Amino acid sequence: MDAQSKATVTRREAVKRSLFALAPAPLLLQGAQDDTSQTPPVGRLKQPQLAGRSRRPITDYENDPFIIGVEEKLRCTCGCNLSIYVCRTTDFACQTSPALHRDVIALVEDSKT
Repeated sequence: MDAQSKATVTRREAVKRSLFALAPAPLLLQGAQDDTSQTPPVGRLKQPQLAGRSRRPITDYENDPFIIGVEEKLRCTCGCNLSIYVCRTTDFACQTSPALHRDVIALVEDSKT
């Protein structure tokens, strides 16, 4: 057989075949049942409400230089001893810095200095 008459196998197909050969039989049966679904299970959450707290939409205030300047001068009250800006952009578990950020935005929107 010459090289042109051989069937070409993509890299993905070769990996799939090698993994299929190594997988135990119960996993093969489970995979066969999963193939009948319309969308693959990768990337889907079964219970999205358990994935964590939802994030607010990003506004123009998130990256506004004036807001950042004000937040860098104020300390977060959560106990981290960081500025509000640094805390809200690095510690995503903190509940205090996003609230303080909203307070700063409210003051700016009320034309406070």
